[in-house]
Amino acid sequence: MSARWVDAVEEELVQRGEAFFQLGGAGHEASAVVADHLGPQDWLQPHYRSRALLIKRGIEPQRFFDGLLSTAGSDSAGRQMPAFLNDPALHVLPMTVPTGNGLLHAVGVARQVRDDEGAPIVVAGIGDGTTQQGEVMEAIGEAARVGLPVLFWIEDNGYAISTHTSGQTFYDTVRGPVDTFLGAPIVRADGRDPVTLDLVAGRAVRDVREARRPVVLVAQVERLTHHTNADDEAIYRDEAERAAARAGDPIAALREHLIAEGVPAAHIVQMEREVEAEVRAAAARALEAPDPVATHSAVRPVGADVLERARQDQPEPTGAPRTMLEAMRDVLQARLAADPRVSIMGQDIEDPKGDVFGLTRGLSTEFPGRVTNAPLTESTIVGTAIGRALAGGRPVAMVQFADFLPLAFNQIA
Repeated sequence: MSARWVDAVEEELVQRGEAFFQLGGAGHEASAVVADHLGPQDWLQPHYRSRALLIKRGIEPQRFFDGLLSTAGSDSAGRQMPAFLNDPALHVLPMTVPTGNGLLHAVGVARQVRDDEGAPIVVAGIGDGTTQQGEVMEAIGEAARVGLPVLFWIEDNGYAISTHTSGQTFYDTVRGPVDTFLGAPIVRADGRDPVTLDLVAGRAVRDVREARRPVVLVAQVERLTHHTNADDEAIYRDEAERAAARAGDPIAALREHLIAEGVPAAHIVQMEREVEAEVRAAAARALEAPDPVATHSAVRPVGADVLERARQDQPEPTGAPRTMLEAMRDVLQARLAADPRVSIMGQDIEDPKGDVFGLTRGLSTEFPGRVTNAPLTESTIVGTAIGRALAGGRPVAMVQFADFLPLAFNQIA
């Protein structure tokens, strides 16, 4: 209910001219049930409509309004589209605006924490339209290839803005639904019914946690609003279709379930009023928050200790001369020996070849499991390295040639 009221108050602020762009999650609120099956050791990269899930995880409603109004307290200080949040303390990963790009980050996190205490998992959320993005398929493929605990959480509302997605996804093809994809099992649930979704989500989380493997969960939901406030769904959805969608409102379904279980209707009404008051108070605080302070330099200030070291006289070199390649290998070897968080991933870097130039020769033998060959895809190398770093690792992403680097631009940008 908090997420629904966040949507409603955001729409009011846009209509009043206080904000200019809004996208809501009405119809997707049942996603909140997955939070009950996660612990503090687990990680979350949610879909931007999973607002109820974010609130259930611990994100305060004011964070949404700070983003909408681009206040100084917003996650990006006004530099990013609203509703794309992150919270390191809650293990909520940064949400990428090209939504599918972030799944490789989620897979990288899973690789970093796979063997940690508490059997952590990563929940990576997307919508049905994004499922055809190349990096989404790479992420699922890498999780299946290595055996990583990722729950790929797909909220399928049948639309990619105005385009119908039925029969146009990897899990729902022109030949009909499929049960697996790249080795990952696919399970389905009715996301319009929170009670049913809770049961299916619980089983899927247990499967991922216990088997340490990826699972794809497709939740069928309804989009109960425009794609964004800049969209007019009446252009491509007639009133009969919109009325049918409203019949799949998960909040209405939960309200009916609670009443059937004996919860007084008056109690539910009172709770809804309290939630509305809390959300409106959060919006009022955001409206009073200061604006971001502009900076005219994109260069991070250099610390005094760095400047001091730069002024010091450098010692005279000792020992036999080393080639650049040998010096680079020495540095990698020293870092691997000194810090267990360091890992290297790239193409052809394991022994006996040890990289096409011999840069890593001997390192995979000396540090087994930490110097590993990658699939032939630079976006996976770089994207999963970003995820490992977000989870506390110190990954080295090796790309053989500069000519191959453009394949990772989506991740670098």
